[in-house]
Amino acid sequence: TMGRQIKRGMSARIREANWAMGTEEMGTNNYHIKLIIYNDDYIPHLARKNIKRLVEKDKVDIILCPLGSPTLSAYLDYVKEGKILVLFPVTGSDLFRKKDLVNLINWRATYSNEARSLINYVITEHSTQHFAFFYQDDAYGRGSLKAVHEELKKRGITGWTDVPYLRGSSEFAKQAEAIKLAQPEAIGFFSTALPTEELIRQMGVEFLVNKVLFDILDELPLHLFTKQRGIEMYWGAAVPNPRVSQLEIVKEYRQAMDRNNYAYDVFSLEGYIGTSIFIDMLQKIEGPVTREKIKQQFEAFNNYQFKGLTLTFDPETRTIFDSLWIETGDDEEWVKEKVKH
Repeated sequence: TMGRQIKRGMSARIREANWAMGTEEMGTNNYHIKLIIYNDDYIPHLARKNIKRLVEKDKVDIILCPLGSPTLSAYLDYVKEGKILVLFPVTGSDLFRKKDLVNLINWRATYSNEARSLINYVITEHSTQHFAFFYQDDAYGRGSLKAVHEELKKRGITGWTDVPYLRGSSEFAKQAEAIKLAQPEAIGFFSTALPTEELIRQMGVEFLVNKVLFDILDELPLHLFTKQRGIEMYWGAAVPNPRVSQLEIVKEYRQAMDRNNYAYDVFSLEGYIGTSIFIDMLQKIEGPVTREKIKQQFEAFNNYQFKGLTLTFDPETRTIFDSLWIETGDDEEWVKEKVKH
């Protein structure tokens, strides 16, 4: 679902660019932009196979908005060896925020940033002291877990229970029992949609009454699952509210999505924003477009104003944006948080 949403946002923006080529308003150096997408089912070895095919068969060397931490890890050697330039991967893993990854540019805050902002918001708003954390036991979940531990220790809070699961698991009875025994006031989910849904089923909706829930990843199936059951949850987001934000880029996004009869969601907006920034850079390049020229454009960002967003390149984390949002309701402006990378 996340992959399809990202694809819709990217496709909507690329259609706009290709349609406008040759007009006075637009012209991406007179290039037609072609989007090639292969599915990896969130399976690392398939992701690597797809990248190999893109590089060797399709002669592609720019990967835009790829999805997933374990999948990007599977072909990180291609990045390190300079075979590809990866722009705005849809992952918040700290693994990809390193200054020596010179062929990678990040857009979003890390999952650790989201987790810190969420737990501080929950403590401030609800005076919560006792927590349980359900987390995927890999790079995706462990970074967030470490971040919330650090934040809790700063506040002198030691009452928490860590409940791990392995990616690909389908049975969560033991995890549900561990959380029930802990009787937390709040539960943080550093997990993907299906495990979270199944854990909630195992625990039962009644157990969650009067508990504060928060999640770093707003996947549509899980969002609908919780909403249908009357479960309230805070979410971290790399983008503002796609439905109501008055930022220029978000208003432009809604118009493009409407023209294509696409629904609004955070991941299509992330794909739209990433693609829009990429196209903006293409327009500024003089002469032949190369990976090196594209990279240099991003590395030169210093308070660059782009349709309501302020972009500054951080060489230590190779990230161009320093804010995130906490989702507090579908139809209201979300809480914006500035973060330190």
